[in-house]
Amino acid sequence: MAQIAFGLLGGLVMTSEYGARTIVATLTSVPHRARVLGSKAAVLVGVALPVGVLVSLAGFLIGQASLSGAGAPHLALSDGAALRGIFGGGVYLALAGLFGLALGAVIRSTTATVTTLFGVMLIVQAFAPALPGAVGDWVSKFWPPIAGGRIITAFRDPELLSPWAGLAVMAGCVAALLAAAFIVFRERDA
Repeated sequence: MAQIAFGLLGGLVMTSEYGARTIVATLTSVPHRARVLGSKAAVLVGVALPVGVLVSLAGFLIGQASLSGAGAPHLALSDGAALRGIFGGGVYLALAGLFGLALGAVIRSTTATVTTLFGVMLIVQAFAPALPGAVGDWVSKFWPPIAGGRIITAFRDPELLSPWAGLAVMAGCVAALLAAAFIVFRERDA
């Protein structure tokens, strides 16, 4: 659910200005559109990354306390996999925010951005196992939110990407979408 919240925050950074038509005033005062979008992305990451790390840390501590209380195997905060999951989870959530920002810049509608975010981040993941053969295998391995989410797992499935490779797939997808957002934002009228 945190990935949706961060994605929605990123989307609203763009679409709220289009909805209220304040984007016209923003672009009048700062006509260099790449600076506007770049500044929005920088502020979003500046907020999302530390908050994402805190959310990941809280989730880890609560989850491990529950596992420990039930007598199940659990990780200590000092374990490498735990630290990777906490800091990688923060990076993943910041990437989800940038994904939402890029979608919002391309789509410009809050409703359509929210719908697309839900489809990309939740619906495809839910139906990936039901997809036929090679398509389902590919989606389960390379779909950006699924691949990026590997960063928070301690279990190593040889059929799936490693945690850092999965996060790289997510980052590459976000970078490509941000590049498209910069092009569309520069070329389109407010």
